[in-house]
Amino acid sequence: INTLLNTAVGNYALTINSGSYNRALGAYALESNTSGSQNTAFGAKAALYTTGNNNIAIGFGALERNTSGNENTVVGGKDSLTGSSGSAVYGNTVLGFNAGYDLGNGSGTNYNTLLGYDAAGNLNGGSSNIIIGSYVFAPNSAGSQQLNIGNVLYGTNMYDGSSFGSSDPVLAGRIGIGTTSPSTKLDVWGNLRVGTSSTPTLFANTGNGRVGICTSSPSQALTVAGSIRATGA
Repeated sequence: INTLLNTAVGNYALTINSGSYNRALGAYALESNTSGSQNTAFGAKAALYTTGNNNIAIGFGALERNTSGNENTVVGGKDSLTGSSGSAVYGNTVLGFNAGYDLGNGSGTNYNTLLGYDAAGNLNGGSSNIIIGSYVFAPNSAGSQQLNIGNVLYGTNMYDGSSFGSSDPVLAGRIGIGTTSPSTKLDVWGNLRVGTSSTPTLFANTGNGRVGICTSSPSQALTVAGSIRATGA
């Protein structure tokens, strides 16, 4: 181990390092790091080929094949964010065993957030995706700015991190329930029920094209259970 303030515990950990402030715990952890600095790798083969900076890899083989990518956080082990070939990915946050396995095989696969066992295991390209849930995959394996929560709630045109610390609404963002390709701000495929009791305020039955107000059993195209008041000229 060379240069400044590195810590290495384990066979071949940080073997050829020339960077600074790296921490490696486990056999072959950060073994091939040459110039990278401020990386943390806990687990055998964690960040094995990493030469970038400010990466955190926890678990066996986590971030194993990242090369010059920076600022990735991977907790999960085995094949989490590894890919089958060398890659340089940036700013990804991955939590879950085997999550983001193919992420390292694509180009520009940056700033993705993946949470869950094998989450986004199909994602091999694209940036700024949010995938949450065990075995939940990205709708488009090479797409960007996608949202998938539990294969129930989907989104497109998610925030891409283009400005620091933004909380502004993404005007082009769309949410889909029951569809991976929402065409409006909110696109629901299937029956829709709105209300706070057993009798909904609004009920839409997409099977027969009927809408009920204060009833969940509309018998006509529009069924109203209760009085109607209309005003105007």
